[in-house]
Amino acid sequence: MRQMKNRRCLVPGALFFVLALMFAPMGANAQPTSVSASGADAGDAATKETVVFPLAGEPALTAEIGAAVKAVGQKAKLSGLAVDEVMLALGCAQPSIACLQKIGAMINAQLLIFGTVKKEGQKKTLTLRRVDVATGADVGKSMTTLSHDPEKRARELREAMVDLFKLPKSRATAIPDTGELVLLSSMPNIEVVVNGQPRGVAPLNLMNLPEGKYSLEARRPGYRTWRAMVIVKTGRISHVQITLQRDLMPPPSKSVWRIIKPQTWILAALGVAAVGTGIGFATHMVSQQNDFDQLDGATGPEVMQMQELKDTGERDALVANVLFGVGGGLLLTAVILTYFDFRGESAPREEAAFTPHFSLGLTSVQLHMSF
Repeated sequence: MRQMKNRRCLVPGALFFVLALMFAPMGANAQPTSVSASGADAGDAATKETVVFPLAGEPALTAEIGAAVKAVGQKAKLSGLAVDEVMLALGCAQPSIACLQKIGAMINAQLLIFGTVKKEGQKKTLTLRRVDVATGADVGKSMTTLSHDPEKRARELREAMVDLFKLPKSRATAIPDTGELVLLSSMPNIEVVVNGQPRGVAPLNLMNLPEGKYSLEARRPGYRTWRAMVIVKTGRISHVQITLQRDLMPPPSKSVWRIIKPQTWILAALGVAAVGTGIGFATHMVSQQNDFDQLDGATGPEVMQMQELKDTGERDALVANVLFGVGGGLLLTAVILTYFDFRGESAPREEAAFTPHFSLGLTSVQLHMSF
């Protein structure tokens, strides 16, 4: 009883302790989710539509095909993935009927439009097929030689759509009362602003635009803002190539308070609070130790008081050690995150950053990284 253990406040390997506390509830609460396939198929049957797959290496022509489909009064959407990418995701080696049915289920399509371009010198021959997903049979075909003149090419594509969808010939000569704007760029993740309004990310196809003059802006971090004016005419497709130049001027420096992210500040504050509370318990433990040393234990009440002081001191020491461990782990994590915050701020955006793109289907998930 006379000798009370002197509990030292040591900092254990608390980073593992903190991470265990953070991730244990996540694993415990994760529950699998099941989806009824029959219910999903029944609900999607009424919304399936025609999907146009992009032509390899021909983004502008793909956009013109989408415009021609709408010009003849048909509804179709352009696929964001090429057909070979979809087949690869589904594990299809050949475009069999089973594979087409899987593709239709994945992209929620009832009819698919495939196209190929054959180049002979300066000429381009476009071949289109419209395929029924359920049977795998061709329900429409067309072949046309494309002109270099935009107006003639638009008319030729409308005639190709008339053959593809088996429509009256008068649909090909009908001129829409709006125009179209196709914005192309060899660089991804370029924000496009039209007449002061954000319209998406280039490459971009803007349809059904009233005839008139439009102001364009293209932005990307690390590059100069690109500006241009374009005139959209009725029944025509206007193509604009966006070319950005590197911004040689360094970006304005940020203060430390803005560079370090909020979650890093929160972890640091929690770490300081834990260490401060641990210091409070350690101080109380030292006080209990001093009171214990002043007692002789000659009488029964003194013995009981010494036992209480001993129990309280050991409890305070244990709590102080735990708080020091947790606080040290939080502060260490905050220091590591601070390093990455400063590193991410100083690194070049186009070299250090990457953007993941997810493609989710009924039977597969694809992840594309744009570096």
